[in-house]
Amino acid sequence: MMPSSRMMWLNAIKGLFNGKIIHMFLTGEGMLDIAVDKKTRDGISETFATNVFGHYLLVTELEDLLGGFGADYTQIIWTSSGSALRSAFDSSDITHLKGKQAYGSSKYCMDALSLTINEEWNCRGIYSHVVCPGTVLSSMTFAILPSWFWYLLLPLFFLLRIIVRSFTLTLDAGTSGLVWLTKQAPDSLDYHQKIFTRATWFGTYLDFKKIDVDEATKELVHDQLQLLRKRVLQKIRG
Repeated sequence: MMPSSRMMWLNAIKGLFNGKIIHMFLTGEGMLDIAVDKKTRDGISETFATNVFGHYLLVTELEDLLGGFGADYTQIIWTSSGSALRSAFDSSDITHLKGKQAYGSSKYCMDALSLTINEEWNCRGIYSHVVCPGTVLSSMTFAILPSWFWYLLLPLFFLLRIIVRSFTLTLDAGTSGLVWLTKQAPDSLDYHQKIFTRATWFGTYLDFKKIDVDEATKELVHDQLQLLRKRVLQKIRG
């Protein structure tokens, strides 16, 4: 989920001349004007609740079942993003109620949470990995600009794949990294590495980069999620 956004055309034009346009396309940073997020009934941002906390709550509630039923392992796969940047994260506001980068912040928290899950649950055969599918034409991108505009520029985007490999564009290409991961033995992979789906004119390939989350941030995100979980479950269970 991403809050309502609009294209910042002036910044995009400036990016063409200052050399930042590729970074903008890769991350959305400086190119999208994202509205301040709405708040849920539990007092956290809707984007954080949808992208991170709801999944965390589900996984922790199923913790006793994961890794069971005679399976050798259980794998948790998160759909992360290239916009999961340290600069989008505010340690004093992890649910990002005050800022305008709720989407990037939530994905950064997701990356941090994945590391913690591995450290605490690998011994029980439970593994976690994060995958970035790239830029895929979907209802999310159509909310930024109308679908006809994206399809009008589609030939240009395919040409730009020579330098912007995150333009996966199609669902088949964007999900290829996720599908590949389901076929791997998770204990053979380095969970510190984030998997990026890349595309060329001839197909897709995978890129691996170390997750940019320090120890203090990882612990902070986990501690705050635990507190939120305790509060929400107390409210639900009365």
